Amino acid sequence: MSSSTRTALTLGSLAGVWWLLSGGEPASWMIGLPTVIATGWAVRRLGPAQAGALWVRGLLRFIPFFLWESLRGGVDVALALALLAAVAAAALTRREVDRG
Repeated sequence: MSSSTRTALTLGSLAGVWWLLSGGEPASWMIGLPTVIATGWAVRRLGPAQAGALWVRGLLRFIPFFLWESLRGGVDVALALALLAAVAAAALTRREVDRG
């Protein structure tokens, strides 16, 4: 397959992914077109992925990191929502006192 054919297929595939992600919204191409072009350039610059290039040791090191960071993110969101609920409850209570 020639280089230009490979480039066209890459850009076409990336444009298809963008179209699916944006729900076919024409205005999204203001961001989508530069994104597709930049991603296509990066794909060509970095070269093809090596088939079967999965490093088991790296994956085993990544799993605990991923689980820990997921837990931290979940706790952070839960605390933020609890704080928001407390502030909203206080605001509602204050409105009731003002009306009283």
